[in-house]
Amino acid sequence: MTSWHRYAFWLSRPGWPGLLGLALLAAALALLAFVLPREEGRFAKLRAAPALTVLRLTAPPPSPLAGFLAERDEVRVLGALFRAAHAAGLQLDQGAYRVTRERHGRIAVLTITLPLTGSDTAVRAFLAAIVAATPGLAIESLVLRRPDIATTDITADVRLALFLRVAS
Repeated sequence: MTSWHRYAFWLSRPGWPGLLGLALLAAALALLAFVLPREEGRFAKLRAAPALTVLRLTAPPPSPLAGFLAERDEVRVLGALFRAAHAAGLQLDQGAYRVTRERHGRIAVLTITLPLTGSDTAVRAFLAAIVAATPGLAIESLVLRRPDIATTDITADVRLALFLRVAS
């Protein structure tokens, strides 16, 4: 029996699991020989540098509340909403609002309910304009009703939530 046949015999005994293990062992040795020394140099540079220069933190992150309007601005926002509804050609009979404050929280929620009457495009344009122009304003619910098929005007019940910063 030649040496080639002996090698083939010993290599065929473990089957495919053994050959897979040998291939993984060869890959690990290649990583150890070629990739690891290069990465060790990079890690040594990172360990030597202070953490702040690695992260490059120049200023503290802004407060999440920085974009919200102050609580004292609620009357101004309500006036702007009513003017925007009138400018969009919507009929606004009455509106209701309620302020909810947490006992120790830093946010007040002004819930605004507006019953609007007008065309569908005017309602959509009004909602898009006020949400884009008012930071911290969200549409909570929108109910659209058409009295009958012949009319072009709809009745929309809109409930908005305006998140406001509470003065500390």
